[in-house]
Amino acid sequence: MGRGRDKGHPPTTCCPVGPLNSCLCVGEWVTIAFRAILKLLCPWNVIREPANEVAFQRSKRKTGNNEPHLTDAARKRTERIKELEDQLAQFESQVAHLKQETARKAFERARELEVVAAQRADLLNEKDKELADVREALTQRSVRIQELERTLAEIDRK
Repeated sequence: MGRGRDKGHPPTTCCPVGPLNSCLCVGEWVTIAFRAILKLLCPWNVIREPANEVAFQRSKRKTGNNEPHLTDAARKRTERIKELEDQLAQFESQVAHLKQETARKAFERARELEVVAAQRADLLNEKDKELADVREALTQRSVRIQELERTLAEIDRK
């Protein structure tokens, strides 16, 4: 007794005949044991029972998606991308802040060095002026010594 004949299909073109077989139409026949194995191996239920199919169609209408596991993976991937983009923006902000901070510190240090250089330049100018005054005094003393030596030489000659 062939189940294929019960549905109007000859057994050679539809389902095999046997006590564990069921006829679901051409290309969709699966044994009960095979269905059980597929249910265990396929968590997303590739092979669905007619009762489960109605629930699946209702779920599809609610979510608007045929493959919720892909939607979940895409959502997780999108969340991870958003997370990484947020981290990147935070790092870029930190880098910009560090660059500004470094530039500000360098500018302050340059100002400090300019003040120190100006102070040293003033001190150097002051010391140059003192040295010029000392040289002038030395020249005057040298001239006075020469005058006194000439006067002494004249007195000795007399």
